[in-house]
Amino acid sequence: MALCSKKEEAEMGIPKLRGTYQQRIELVEKYLRNEISLNAAAKEAHVHYRSIKHWVTLYENEGPEGLRNKKKLRRYPRELKLQATEDYLDGQGSLESITKKYGIRSPQSLREWVKTYNTYGGVRSVNRTRKK
Repeated sequence: MALCSKKEEAEMGIPKLRGTYQQRIELVEKYLRNEISLNAAAKEAHVHYRSIKHWVTLYENEGPEGLRNKKKLRRYPRELKLQATEDYLDGQGSLESITKKYGIRSPQSLREWVKTYNTYGGVRSVNRTRKK
C-alpha cells in the first residue's frame, strides 16, 4: 500500500499533527500531570494552545494511539452524528465536551454536522456511494 504524499494528504483533508508521535505523548502526559501549563506546552511544541487541547482530548478518548497521524479519515454512523448534534443544540455541552462524550476526533467535525443540520434539517449519512 502506497502512502499519500503531503500534497495528497492536504487535498484529501487529512490533518497532520505537528511533532513526532513520542513528542506529542510526552507533552500531553506532562500537561496531564500538571508539570506544564497549556500555554507552555504550546510554546514548546510551536503550536497554538488549541492544538494541545485537541491532543489532550485525543489522548483521553483514544489513548496514546490517538496521537498518531492518521492515513484516512474516520467515518461516524449517522445516528451518532444526529445524537451529538442534537445534544449540542439542546445545550447539553460545549463542542469540546460533546466531542469527548461521543469519541469524536475533532470539534470541527461536530461544528460541520451542526451547520448541515441547521441548513438541511438533518445530518448526512456515511452510506454515500462513489461514482466510478
